[in-house]
Amino acid sequence: MISFAPNTPHGRAIAEMTDKAGVTLGVSTRVRFGETACAFVARGLGVTIVDEQTARDSGFPGLVRIALRGATSMPIYMHRNGAVPRSKVSATFEKLCRRRAGATLAAT
Repeated sequence: MISFAPNTPHGRAIAEMTDKAGVTLGVSTRVRFGETACAFVARGLGVTIVDEQTARDSGFPGLVRIALRGATSMPIYMHRNGAVPRSKVSATFEKLCRRRAGATLAAT
């Protein structure tokens, strides 16, 4: 199992799911980012649990995605410099992200 440090968003989500299920995972490798976990899986180094967005857009063809029953939600963060005005491109990008996230939530 390729997993995440407990202080990461993925690590917290996995801990919540395993606690609810009453199971303990045998973790062989810990990584910081979901994309890194997907890269390891693509190289045949194990399996992982990541959010839907990372699984879908990781850029690693051939990965098999399996939806988990009882999966938890995970926060999404957008970071920007609050000391400078936002550009039109930045504002548009944020709107697109919010729209896509809303469509994903509505589909579940």
